[in-house]
Amino acid sequence: MPDSSTFQPDAGPSERLHARSTIAETLSDAFEAADHYVHIWHGGDGPFTLRFYVKDDRQVLIPGTAAEPVSALKARLRGVVKRHGIVADVEGRSLGRVPELILVVPEPDAVLRIAELVIEGLPALLAARYRLRSALLTHHVHWSFKAEGQALAPYDLSVRCAWALCTALRGPTSAAAPDLSSDEGAQEVLAELTRQLTAIGIPIQARLSGCCPARGHDGPHDLTWDPLSHEDVERLIATLLARPPVDQHRHIPAPEAGDAA
Repeated sequence: MPDSSTFQPDAGPSERLHARSTIAETLSDAFEAADHYVHIWHGGDGPFTLRFYVKDDRQVLIPGTAAEPVSALKARLRGVVKRHGIVADVEGRSLGRVPELILVVPEPDAVLRIAELVIEGLPALLAARYRLRSALLTHHVHWSFKAEGQALAPYDLSVRCAWALCTALRGPTSAAAPDLSSDEGAQEVLAELTRQLTAIGIPIQARLSGCCPARGHDGPHDLTWDPLSHEDVERLIATLLARPPVDQHRHIPAPEAGDAA
């Protein structure tokens, strides 16, 4: 979570702006974890204004349906923020068949508390996806997943991120990285990552994508994966959390010629 000390009186304008942007990003990530979207306005040093729709299949902060009166939804949201000690004005309006709720929040720390409430209210599988994403990012692995039933369907993974995941799972090594821009290197990464995941009890099926890599991805191919069960997701999270973050990995130099192996 962002450090609220950046809002002390002696903090400069650039530090406050950066902190406010980070808080907005944190809240946006929380709504994204719920497969939802929030529009955030946080210009200047004024309050944060949050706008989000009430959707039957993507509930955040409050239970409710789009068919309910806006007044009832507003009252329910007021009750939630009051119960958790959050100071905020609650408004709402109906946009056709989709109600929109609006929170005007003066204090940055209160915005962070709202983000926590969104995460705390996630269903078990979406909460696991959020924790997996956080664990992957500590190792510089950017990998997204879509909830499908009781499993997470991975989006294609870049070869570079797949190699970073290999490194996270097996630890630092003196072995040279494969050529991530070649077909042979991509196959080597695929085989190594399959071995690492199998070793921790995840019998995942992976293959090279037949398409060109996604925009911004390196290499000739991305890696395509079958869905991960909830149990497999939890096993992968536990393994990643047991490994040191990427910035703490030490490079193990190869032995000099003549040294004992």
